[in-house]
Amino acid sequence: MRKLPPADADLASQQPLPVLKPATQIDFYARLQAVKERYLHNALKDTIGASTFDLFTLDVELASFADAASLKRLASHHLRGETFFPVPYLLKRNAYLLGYYRLL
Repeated sequence: MRKLPPADADLASQQPLPVLKPATQIDFYARLQAVKERYLHNALKDTIGASTFDLFTLDVELASFADAASLKRLASHHLRGETFFPVPYLLKRNAYLLGYYRLL
């Protein structure tokens, strides 16, 4: 009869790993989705896409708070100014957007 080496004997005596329930991971995913909808780009998109949103007011505030060279540079990359410049009108419409701009 052949005797197993000590390493193989230890492996044979170990218990199998327990299967964990995925509730924690699922809850974390749900929280990430809520953050995405409230604070990230989707929140900016939803705020601007609202039927009562006045784009003219946004453009006037962007022109007064951001310099023209910066807005032109963003436009050259096919981006609008509100992507990077928080203006009061946006923050009044959705105060959670402050989180979006702080994450930039």
